[in-house]
Amino acid sequence: HLSIPESKTTIIPMAVSPKFRKFSNEEYLKFKLHHALPDNYFLFIGTLEPRKNLAFLLKVYDLLDTQLKAAFPLILIGSWGWEHESIQKAFSNLSTPQYVKHFEGLTTYEVCGYLNGATALLFPSLAEGFGIPILEAFQCETPVICSNIDVFHEVAQEAAVYCHGELEWRHALIEI
Repeated sequence: HLSIPESKTTIIPMAVSPKFRKFSNEEYLKFKLHHALPDNYFLFIGTLEPRKNLAFLLKVYDLLDTQLKAAFPLILIGSWGWEHESIQKAFSNLSTPQYVKHFEGLTTYEVCGYLNGATALLFPSLAEGFGIPILEAFQCETPVICSNIDVFHEVAQEAAVYCHGELEWRHALIEI
């Protein structure tokens, strides 16, 4: 406990960089062409580590119909984190790996561009401190499908689709 009077402290909530924004149609078209993006895709942003529940997401995605995966590839943006072996194993077990792409080391502008074109941000985390990518998606006017955990309800309130378990996730991916 710090011995600082409460009157001299201010709570500042976490916020999203103003660099995350909705692109104009012209700006997004240039971005899309430069990065050879498909018309539709699902997007995950975050460190590739167990608490992000990516092995689960890859399993659910892999169970989708091949035509749906071809129409909606999955793009993962993030660096490899701690104990990522289960995620690498899930990658190696994919029946259609050609529909899953992974990128790391992207600039903020590039992440924003990917968010602008995404059909939805998928955020299946089991535990989060806050969930900044959800707010980044909202800044870019991108729908969010996320885990049904308390922190996400605080962040997204009624603006996200909440899922728990394989069936709910599969349904959400098919219906969006």
